[in-house]
Amino acid sequence: MNNDRFFLERKNDTRTFPIFDDETPLAKRNLWWLIVLPPLIFAIVVIPQILWPDIDTSTKGMVEETLIVLWQDVMPLILFILMLHELAGRSLRSFFKKLTWHDIGDGVVALLLGNLYAIITSLTLTAISKNLVAANITTGSFKAGMPKSELTTNFIREVLTDIPSLLCEELLAIIPMLAAATLAYRYYGQSRKNSIWIGLLVSIFVFGLAHFSAYDWHLAQMFIVIGMSRLFDTGVYIRTKNLWVSYISHYLWDTVSSGILFLIAMNK
Repeated sequence: MNNDRFFLERKNDTRTFPIFDDETPLAKRNLWWLIVLPPLIFAIVVIPQILWPDIDTSTKGMVEETLIVLWQDVMPLILFILMLHELAGRSLRSFFKKLTWHDIGDGVVALLLGNLYAIITSLTLTAISKNLVAANITTGSFKAGMPKSELTTNFIREVLTDIPSLLCEELLAIIPMLAAATLAYRYYGQSRKNSIWIGLLVSIFVFGLAHFSAYDWHLAQMFIVIGMSRLFDTGVYIRTKNLWVSYISHYLWDTVSSGILFLIAMNK
């Protein structure tokens, strides 16, 4: 592998990718389904947001809130697990490796670089034109003037529901990446390096497209800010071959962002 190693991969790495490094490749049809189905599964999350864009979850009762969480955060994860079992013969567990200090170090670097990239690109786009950037839907949970008890409840809810929902986002980005790279490498005669590049580009596109509802079809933000952020999260997955690293990095970024908005709203 060393002669055809992708630049982000560690030298003399003994870890392997699920799907991409399998001794016997999956059937071409299954690989295509692994590219197409994750965005369709993720669409389940945004259906209520499209049909009822002005829904205020804070006014819902416990039963309604529970149903919304099950639909938007738990159901997609169940479907991802079933898809992996049926099409790839794999469990979700195969994507996770034991965390090492090298993994943690790489995760910290990816988190810092990803945050720096997001801040710079968001400020740049805003400076060019405010019409290029939409406010993240997370801000709706932390509006100025909300009672502090409601703000606290909303923050706790987001921290907890992000556990399954951000795992779904990681699977949305990583599974098509691995499937596209495998297709290119095993069926279309591409080198290992080129195949991983193709998978990374698919990951960027799929992840950006999946955020159309969150960013109100602001294409620059969807693809330049959000989609290209996968250079760091998918990139650190490629380096570590460990979903724990990209998942934790992604979760910390979203939690810190929500925490900042929460603290700002609490002090207004």
